[in-house]
Amino acid sequence: MFSMTGIGRASRQGVTCEIRSSNHRYLEIALRLPPELETISEELKEIVRRHYHRGFISVTMHLEEKHLPLTLNHERLKKYLSLLKEIKENFRLSGEVSLSDLFLLPGVFTINRKAKNALEKTAKEVLTLACQRLRLMRKEEGENLLKDFYQNLKKLNSAIKDIKKRIPGRLKEKKAALIKKSKELPSPLPENRIQEEIAILAGRTDISEELTRLLSHTRLFSSALKKKNTSGRKLEFILQEMLRESETLSAKARDFFIAKKVIEMKEVIERMREQVKNME
Repeated sequence: MFSMTGIGRASRQGVTCEIRSSNHRYLEIALRLPPELETISEELKEIVRRHYHRGFISVTMHLEEKHLPLTLNHERLKKYLSLLKEIKENFRLSGEVSLSDLFLLPGVFTINRKAKNALEKTAKEVLTLACQRLRLMRKEEGENLLKDFYQNLKKLNSAIKDIKKRIPGRLKEKKAALIKKSKELPSPLPENRIQEEIAILAGRTDISEELTRLLSHTRLFSSALKKKNTSGRKLEFILQEMLRESETLSAKARDFFIAKKVIEMKEVIERMREQVKNME
């Protein structure tokens, strides 16, 4: 299991890369690159895609100035200076040409193709290393999530058992209350009528089906956690079903103890839903 949050960093030969990952329903990649690496942005995105399937991935790369693949074109600069001198003499112009003026002339600096190819190769290697380090962090976070999921499943199963134990006692209390109320009537109800009323009440408030489905969902969730290809979206769907069953359970139970347990279950389920959103 992998989380969707984490940071990976790597640096080599003047190229530094930081990659951050956060929750996102799909895979979205954002690059912040120096101009010298803009031409390989799609290739860099493809490297990220090979490592991740979900999450918002932010990649930032920095390049040290001394590693810029620039070359001074001496011959062109000499030609510019010669022409500028000729213009001044022929047209009797005053003033001096500044260094910044020379920088603006086209072709004074050129890209060293060999150095640029080496730079692009280094950038890809650094990004790959940063992705691997982020992957390790996401795995560690995922393992922590897995432990939390199993602990929360235990809490849910424990609550379901407590509710099951409560059902017989609840019916006895309802029967005792009905008998007491019957005795207060001018003409007490016969035993068979009381039994009939209890049966009707038991049918209306029967929550065994909801409990069975809830238990089935917890087992399904636990089984899904053990599969390598289980997605966060599948687990989120199971949790939605758990929440729906617990809400039905609360509406039908009409019992303070059960209602209290259902509230605890819903809190656990909601916490798990938030955790699932952080899964790859």
